[in-house]
Amino acid sequence: MQVYILAFVIALFTSWLLTPYVKKLAFRIGALDKPDGRKVHKGIMPRLGGLAIYLGFVVAVLCSMHLSKDVMALLLGGTVILIVGIIDDVYQLPAKVKLLGQIAAAAVLVLFDIRIEWLNNPWGGYFYLEYLSIPFTIFCPTSNPERLPFRKCSVPLSGIPPRSVT
Repeated sequence: MQVYILAFVIALFTSWLLTPYVKKLAFRIGALDKPDGRKVHKGIMPRLGGLAIYLGFVVAVLCSMHLSKDVMALLLGGTVILIVGIIDDVYQLPAKVKLLGQIAAAAVLVLFDIRIEWLNNPWGGYFYLEYLSIPFTIFCPTSNPERLPFRKCSVPLSGIPPRSVT
């Protein structure tokens, strides 16, 4: 339990420390959200907040976990999502391009042999996916990419994440 508290504190502190620098970077590279009729905010807002959060996550992982193959896959897939997000913040990517980036990030898991192989059956037992494990592994993070770095995805019927990273 102490390692989780340490990881949380490291991620929180790192994100807090990096946020002003990321804000300056957002202004420098033009990753800005300008107000219009559909926006709630009245002034220009920087859009790279995910960068500070992800860097905090990476620092916490590196400080609190052993770098196994699964952890490296997690970090690499998260980095792909981060890059797609940064490009989207600067250039406003169309939805289809963002979806392709999300699929690429999920494919990293498959390339590292991380797959959702079963789902809990709410009435007992398991649903073994067998040949559907790769499509489910791609679908799960793609359907909810904000949660990819944490490897908990919302699969209909189960709500159970794939195997845990140890």
